Amino acid sequence: MFDYHVLVYYNYSTGGGVMLEVKDLNFYYDGNPILEEINIKFKETHIYGILGSNGAGKSTLLKCLGNQLYPNSGHIYYKDEYIYDNLNYISDTFLLDNDYFVGTYSPLSLLQTFSKERGLDIDYEAFHKFLEQYNIEKTTHLSKLSKGNQRIAYLIVVLSLNPRVLILDEFLDGIDIVKRVSIKNSLLNYVKKNSALLIIASHTTSDINDISDYLILIDNKQIKKECTLDELKATYISYQLVLKDNINSDDLELMGIDVYNYRAFENIRWFTIENDINQKQLVEKLDLIQLKEIPTKLEEVIFNEFNY
Repeated sequence: MFDYHVLVYYNYSTGGGVMLEVKDLNFYYDGNPILEEINIKFKETHIYGILGSNGAGKSTLLKCLGNQLYPNSGHIYYKDEYIYDNLNYISDTFLLDNDYFVGTYSPLSLLQTFSKERGLDIDYEAFHKFLEQYNIEKTTHLSKLSKGNQRIAYLIVVLSLNPRVLILDEFLDGIDIVKRVSIKNSLLNYVKKNSALLIIASHTTSDINDISDYLILIDNKQIKKECTLDELKATYISYQLVLKDNINSDDLELMGIDVYNYRAFENIRWFTIENDINQKQLVEKLDLIQLKEIPTKLEEVIFNEFNY
């Protein structure tokens, strides 16, 4: 049966050495820059969320990390060694994206194939536990499963091989919400137990919000920001206000208050400002009946950061 409990969040910020490092990476396609001067350090026992608009270069970066694409310049190091033609890295790393192959594989035959190809030992105890948890038969052809269960089966297989680096590019898409919560709990537990590194990109911000402890924002072919989730959210403050006067967003802007995500209903206003002492003081000087800080959603923060 599925684990219906609320997603458990672990704080990994205190530990983990650098496992994977990207230095001065540039990638061009047909002479057009896709990624420019990318520098990132990925630590073990951490989960990194990659965020960016369509075409920002997220998938290209992940394919470079997964040894599927080669940069035009720059290097990627795994434990201080180049990842290219590095058998240890090839064995230790799995990239799962929308191009996964189903064929005539069953979960068991796929597991055995990956094990043989990469020289990896199989954790059969974990394999059977996962299969029972998600009610998937080990000999069922993947082609007979739903799209969501195909992806779950792939994750079961990969986690049963204990990779040190797992890269997921939109791979949770298509998994229903109940199973998705359970899968994310499994991933969190896996990273903690194995001191592994998980890198995940998703269009669904909730997949980043409640599983990642570190965020990388990519915009205009470059790294825009690297920070923890808490640090990113702390750059903005959201308010719910009840005003005495009928003030609109233009009025607030004229007062020097730079507002984001502005909404209004009668004399109630909701908006976000940058976490700046001068901005906060201007808000507090408004002719107010009530002033209340409210949580800032990750979707709003991303909207602000990328100027959508």
